[in-house]
Amino acid sequence: MLKTGGWRRTILTILPGLVLSMTAGAGRVVGADAYSTGVQLLTARKFPQAAQYFSQAVKASPRQGMALYYLGLSKHYQGDRQGAMESYSRVLSEYPGTEACNLAVRGMSSIDPSILQQLGLAGGGQSSGRRQQRQGQEASGGGDDLSMPSECRVNFTKESNCMIVDGRVNGRSTRMLFDTGAENVVFGMNHIQEMGINLGKSEQSVNVTGSGSRGSQKSEVHLVELTLGNIVRKNFPILVMEHADNYPIIGQRFFNELKYTVDNNSNCITFQRRTGQVASNAPLTAYDVPFERDGKEIRVMTEIEGKKVPMWFDTGASWVVMSASQAQACGITVPDDARVVQTRGVNGLSRTRFVRVRSMRLGPVDKRDYEIGVADSLGSPYPLLGGDFLQNQQFTIDYDRGVIHFGRH
Repeated sequence: MLKTGGWRRTILTILPGLVLSMTAGAGRVVGADAYSTGVQLLTARKFPQAAQYFSQAVKASPRQGMALYYLGLSKHYQGDRQGAMESYSRVLSEYPGTEACNLAVRGMSSIDPSILQQLGLAGGGQSSGRRQQRQGQEASGGGDDLSMPSECRVNFTKESNCMIVDGRVNGRSTRMLFDTGAENVVFGMNHIQEMGINLGKSEQSVNVTGSGSRGSQKSEVHLVELTLGNIVRKNFPILVMEHADNYPIIGQRFFNELKYTVDNNSNCITFQRRTGQVASNAPLTAYDVPFERDGKEIRVMTEIEGKKVPMWFDTGASWVVMSASQAQACGITVPDDARVVQTRGVNGLSRTRFVRVRSMRLGPVDKRDYEIGVADSLGSPYPLLGGDFLQNQQFTIDYDRGVIHFGRH
């Protein structure tokens, strides 16, 4: 069984912000629920209440520093600059090189611009972890190189509603999970050993978070030649954790520079080079679904029983899945006799309970009496729109226009 959660955000990118339309329920929650509730309160601009929940989350589950960063941000919005700087400073000292660190640097510099000079970041505004990554790439051959024809078709097979493709690492073949809900390309050291590859020693490590009960996992950063079909990327950074139970993950970092069409009827993905030009005179149609970028993630607005719910568009998730607090915010009640499935994500096992909703819609895709999962350990600020919802659909991810187009052009 493949994962039900596709959230594997890592430190290699910076979150631009959060947009949520759900309202938070009352009551004391801890850990992941406290974090999710805090995010909802923060985006609803209820800053004192958000700070209380993030304080709980920091104590129960630090979440790689993001809860601590959001605690600082909540104080920042309240005008408590000293409190904000204290939280931001803790992020820098306790979670160096993480995405939370990158964001904390931004927050600190908005309070005191001289902080960038003090941290040696005045030229680029990036954390030491990101700077080290760039230097590592330069030392290994000048950065990531992309080579491909104008169009490339890649076949896939389906397993548990997910797309499995054939890739190659340094010329060695491997099966990979094509995952629009992952920012990066992630392997387990067990995968690397099975391919008989010696990656050598890495001087850089990061934490990988995602679905499952184990929390974040330390991973090494290595530069490889990664191939998918006729697409070749040299000096490409992959993350290698100690062990991964499922397939290696090929995420947005590999293909977000490309336009691609997924055809679930012919089981193929067609990649094209992007033009970089936006057709301003091309109005949206009923088959176009606008999306926003959240780092490298794709966020879309769905409707569940008429209520708008933002979700990550996640082909690496088997089903539509959300956390208990997100379900509560949507007015969804999980019955005591709900069907239960043990699912496996990038960070271990999680219990998922399934409940039916009367309707769920994304643009032209309209489901009735549809089953969604409520996971105990999701770790995502948004629910995940998984592969089951996209069955039998053809859709094109057009980054230049910022839309997902369903159906043939």
